[in-house]
Amino acid sequence: MNYKISILVAAYNAEKYIGKCLDSLINQTLREIQIICIDDASTDGTLSILRQYKEMDSRIYILEQKNNQGQAKARNRGLSIASGEFIAMVDSDDWIELDAFSKMYGLAMEYPRTDAVLFNVLYYIQNTSEIIPYKMRVMKDHFSGEDALSLSLDWSIHGLYMIRNDIHQKYPYDDTSKLHSDDNTSRIHFLHCREVRLSDAIYYYRQHIDSMTKKCSIFHFDLMDAGLNLKKTLIAERVNEIIISKQEDIRWKNIIGEYSYFLKYRTVFSKKEQEYILDKFRFHLSQIEINRLDFCLRHKLGYIPFRNHFKLFCMEVTLYLKLQKIIHLLRGIK
Repeated sequence: MNYKISILVAAYNAEKYIGKCLDSLINQTLREIQIICIDDASTDGTLSILRQYKEMDSRIYILEQKNNQGQAKARNRGLSIASGEFIAMVDSDDWIELDAFSKMYGLAMEYPRTDAVLFNVLYYIQNTSEIIPYKMRVMKDHFSGEDALSLSLDWSIHGLYMIRNDIHQKYPYDDTSKLHSDDNTSRIHFLHCREVRLSDAIYYYRQHIDSMTKKCSIFHFDLMDAGLNLKKTLIAERVNEIIISKQEDIRWKNIIGEYSYFLKYRTVFSKKEQEYILDKFRFHLSQIEINRLDFCLRHKLGYIPFRNHFKLFCMEVTLYLKLQKIIHLLRGIK
């Protein structure tokens, strides 16, 4: 079969949800699809379920990882056998409407310059079964690749889409960090598209509401590494200065946000982990290019970049958070 779309499904200990995901794929109204499932060394019944579905549908391909290597490496292995005109990714705990790929492929055929088509994302809140739409802050239904990149930096558009195979093969998933690799990859994909188009093809994104202390990990701070890697890539790709400066603003805000997070949950981490995290902050603070930051941002209390004075940076953020808390209390009294 000549596949129109190859779908990558990376799965790790997903036995509770993988069935719903695969049901939504094998029953797509667009039949010419390749479903590539990569089991990332699951220790539950995920692989057994995948094998059961493969017996029912010959369009399912299973790849097994001997060791757990993370989603990026798992997806890249799937990418190596993807033969469809387009490639999409669906997480193992998510699902899509049965006409989703028919709608997306139809749009790509109607508008031949379209290289990527975005899903219409609905958040499914696991604890309450509430459905919340992802609100994209845009006025048009299609963009140039560079405009899509710029919009994606501050999440005005999301990163769930199908894209032409040749673009994805040229720019596989960034596997240098445990988290945020697909965010950087999607932005580079957009950059190399002629047009990126929105669709009404529904993707249900399952959100698990867990206690933040349970989710605390040193990998959380990989966001700063991912931000710097993206900036370096944008410079290497000769993206215009406005977009690079926008990324630097976002990177600086993320460093502040990550330090606020660290202050809130620091007791969860061991002393060795705290030292590792603080060294990471020192490094990323030293990498901020102050001249690229927005003038108002770099003169705002809490965001003044004391690049070479780590203690001043720590004191500033701590003071800013305390002032915010006092202001919220005073507003509550009124």
